Amino acid sequence: MEMIKILDKLHETGELRDLVLSGLISPNVLIQRKIFHAYNLQIDNGVSKMQSVVDVSTVFCVSERMVYRVLKRFK
Repeated sequence: MEMIKILDKLHETGELRDLVLSGLISPNVLIQRKIFHAYNLQIDNGVSKMQSVVDVSTVFCVSERMVYRVLKRFK
């Protein structure tokens, strides 16, 4: 099972929040999940991959390299 699907399932049940609050999962995972979904939303709206990376990096104030790392981790 893909990691993003696992995180989404945990998010839907509220368990992801509990795991972050307990310190078992880094809060960075929440941001990375949002980055991944924002990128995919851009792609679904017909934006090019490169422009999507630039847009998402700007919105989340992270480097483009970080966006690529998130995409690699969750795919």
